Amino acid sequence: MASLTIRNLSDELLERLREVAAEEKRSVNAQALYWLERGARSSRTPGERIGLFERIWSNRESIGRKHGPGTDSVKLIRRMRSQRPGSRR
Repeated sequence: MASLTIRNLSDELLERLREVAAEEKRSVNAQALYWLERGARSSRTPGERIGLFERIWSNRESIGRKHGPGTDSVKLIRRMRSQRPGSRR
Protein backbone atom coordinates (compact mmCIF):
# COMPACT_ATOMS: atom_id res chain seq x y z
CA MET A 1 0.00 0.00 0.00
CA ALA A 2 1.28 3.48 -0.84
CA SER A 3 1.91 6.27 1.62
CA LEU A 4 1.71 10.04 1.30
CA THR A 5 3.52 12.84 3.09
CA ILE A 6 1.69 16.15 3.41
CA ARG A 7 3.93 19.16 3.78
CA ASN A 8 3.08 22.72 4.83
CA LEU A 9 -0.06 21.67 6.70
CA SER A 10 -1.28 24.66 8.69
CA ASP A 11 -1.50 24.35 12.45
CA GLU A 12 -5.21 25.23 12.26
CA LEU A 13 -5.96 22.46 9.78
CA LEU A 14 -3.99 19.89 11.77
CA GLU A 15 -5.82 20.89 14.94
CA ARG A 16 -9.17 20.59 13.17
CA LEU A 17 -8.15 17.19 11.82
CA ARG A 18 -7.26 16.05 15.33
CA GLU A 19 -10.55 17.37 16.76
CA VAL A 20 -12.70 15.69 14.13
CA ALA A 21 -10.74 12.45 14.39
CA ALA A 22 -11.35 12.39 18.15
CA GLU A 23 -15.06 13.16 17.70
CA GLU A 24 -15.40 10.39 15.11
CA LYS A 25 -13.26 7.98 17.17
CA ARG A 26 -10.73 7.63 14.36
CA SER A 27 -6.99 8.00 14.25
CA VAL A 28 -5.66 11.17 12.62
CA ASN A 29 -4.46 9.03 9.70
CA ALA A 30 -7.89 7.36 9.29
CA GLN A 31 -9.61 10.76 9.40
CA ALA A 32 -7.24 12.20 6.79
CA LEU A 33 -7.90 9.19 4.54
CA TYR A 34 -11.65 9.63 5.04
CA TRP A 35 -11.45 13.30 4.02
CA LEU A 36 -9.30 12.46 0.98
CA GLU A 37 -11.64 9.67 -0.15
CA ARG A 38 -14.73 11.84 0.32
CA GLY A 39 -13.11 14.71 -1.57
CA ALA A 40 -12.05 12.43 -4.42
CA ARG A 41 -15.57 11.00 -4.74
CA SER A 42 -17.17 14.44 -4.84
CA SER A 43 -14.60 15.89 -7.25
CA ARG A 44 -15.85 16.48 -10.77
CA THR A 45 -14.01 16.53 -14.07
CA PRO A 46 -14.30 19.67 -16.21
CA GLY A 47 -16.78 17.87 -18.46
CA GLU A 48 -18.93 16.85 -15.49
CA ARG A 49 -18.92 20.44 -14.20
CA ILE A 50 -20.02 21.76 -17.60
CA GLY A 51 -22.85 19.21 -17.66
CA LEU A 52 -23.88 20.22 -14.15
CA PHE A 53 -23.91 23.92 -15.06
CA GLU A 54 -25.94 23.16 -18.20
CA ARG A 55 -28.54 21.26 -16.14
CA ILE A 56 -28.72 24.07 -13.57
CA TRP A 57 -29.15 26.68 -16.32
CA SER A 58 -31.80 24.57 -18.04
CA ASN A 59 -33.71 24.19 -14.75
CA ARG A 60 -33.53 27.95 -14.11
CA GLU A 61 -34.89 28.67 -17.58
CA SER A 62 -37.68 26.12 -17.10
CA ILE A 63 -38.66 27.67 -13.75
CA GLY A 64 -38.56 31.14 -15.32
CA ARG A 65 -40.87 30.05 -18.15
CA LYS A 66 -43.27 28.45 -15.69
CA HIS A 67 -43.28 31.09 -12.93
CA GLY A 68 -41.93 34.25 -14.54
CA PRO A 69 -38.63 36.01 -13.97
CA GLY A 70 -39.09 36.49 -10.23
CA THR A 71 -38.33 39.62 -8.28
CA ASP A 72 -35.17 41.50 -7.56
CA SER A 73 -34.46 40.98 -3.86
CA VAL A 74 -32.56 44.28 -3.62
CA LYS A 75 -35.68 46.18 -4.71
CA LEU A 76 -37.82 44.25 -2.23
CA ILE A 77 -35.46 44.94 0.67
CA ARG A 78 -35.24 48.64 -0.17
CA ARG A 79 -39.03 48.88 -0.36
CA MET A 80 -39.43 47.09 2.99
CA ARG A 81 -36.85 49.33 4.64
CA SER A 82 -38.49 52.49 3.27
CA GLN A 83 -41.83 51.41 4.79
CA ARG A 84 -40.40 51.05 8.31
CA PRO A 85 -41.56 53.58 10.86
CA GLY A 86 -39.01 56.36 11.15
CA SER A 87 -37.56 55.71 7.70
CA ARG A 88 -36.05 58.77 6.06
CA ARG A 89 -37.14 57.82 2.58
